[in-house]
Amino acid sequence: MQYASARYTTGMEVQKWVSDDHLAPDLRMGRVERAIAVTALVVANTGILSAAINELPDMPSGNRAVLSAYECEEPCLAGAAPEALPAVWPDDTAAQLEAIAAAASSPMVQERVAPTQPEAAPGYQRSLSYEQYAQNAPQYIANLPSLERLASLKPELAQQYLAEYIHINRLSLEVTVSVDDYYAFALDRSFNTAFKGVGSYDKTISPKLFVIHWTGMHYDGPEHLAQSMRNDGQKRVAYYMDRNARSYQLFEDDYRMPAHARGVNEFSQGVEIEATGTLDYTPAQIQQAIILAVDFCRRNGLPVNETTIVGHYATALIFRNPYYDPALGSLAPGATFEKFDPPQELMNKVIIPRAIELDRALG
Repeated sequence: MQYASARYTTGMEVQKWVSDDHLAPDLRMGRVERAIAVTALVVANTGILSAAINELPDMPSGNRAVLSAYECEEPCLAGAAPEALPAVWPDDTAAQLEAIAAAASSPMVQERVAPTQPEAAPGYQRSLSYEQYAQNAPQYIANLPSLERLASLKPELAQQYLAEYIHINRLSLEVTVSVDDYYAFALDRSFNTAFKGVGSYDKTISPKLFVIHWTGMHYDGPEHLAQSMRNDGQKRVAYYMDRNARSYQLFEDDYRMPAHARGVNEFSQGVEIEATGTLDYTPAQIQQAIILAVDFCRRNGLPVNETTIVGHYATALIFRNPYYDPALGSLAPGATFEKFDPPQELMNKVIIPRAIELDRALG
C-alpha cells in the first residue's frame, strides 16, 4: 500500500535518527530535552505518535503524557512540555525513543494511521492569471501540499523530506530578524546591468509577487550566475544571494521583465539564493532573504504576507501544474512536480512569520 509504505519508511528513518550521529551527540552531552523534543516532534509529524505510544504499555505514564502533548506541535513544544521532560524521562532515553520509532514502524500502526487517498485533480493544462490568483490567494497558499504529504506520494523521497523537515525546524529556532538588521541591510547594485538586453528584459511589468528560489548549485559570484542563466535559454532574475548571504541586484529596477518562474514572470520578481537545496540554506541566508523580501514589498507598495512572498514551489504548483487543483489542494494520481524550492514548511514556519513581524516592527 503506497501510503503505508511511505509511513513505514518515515518510521524507520526516525529509528535511524535515534541512533546515528545526528542525535547521539545530544544524548552523550546530556542534552536529553533537545534529543527528546526533536525526535518526538519528528515522530509526531509523521502522524503516528499516538498510535505508536499505545503500543508501549510499559511506558511510564509521565512519559506518555509528555509525548502526547507533542500532538499539538509548536504550541506545546514552546510551552510547558519541555520543562516537564527531565522530571519524567528515565536514563534509558535512547532505548525508549528506539521503542517508539519501532512501534511507529509496525504494520499494525501503519495500517491504522494510513490516510485516505486525496481527491484527484483534473489532468488539464491551465495557466492561472494574477487576477484569478488574487481572488483566492490565501486559500491557494493554505492548500499547498506539505513535505509529509509529498513523502506519502513519493516514498522513495521520505528520507530526504524528513531531513528537510528537521532542518527547517532548526532554522525556525536560529533565524531572527530585527529592525536594526533591516537598516543594516546592504544591497550590492554593482551588477545591476547583468541581464541588460537579454530576451524581454526591457518589457515593463508591475510586480505583485516576490519569489524565493534556490540556485541548485554553487556559483563564483553574480557574474557567473548571470552568465549561466543567459546561456540557459535567456533566463533572468532580479536578485541573487551568495553563500555569504550578500545580496545583489541584477536588474536596473524592479520593473524589468524577468524569466525566473514560468507563469508569473509578467507580475513578479525573485531572488536566487545560492544553495543546492533546502538542507543547504544557512540561517544567515534566510535572515537576509526575509529582509530583502520585506524591503522589496515595502518599496513596491505590496503587503507583506504569505500571498505576496512565495516560493517557486508554490508558483509552479498554483500557476502551472496541470495535475494540481489549487482550489482543493488535490493532486491527480501520478502527479509530477516541477519545483521544490523552497518547501512550503520553510515559508510557513520561518520566512513568512519573521517577515510579517519585521514589517510590523518597522511601522
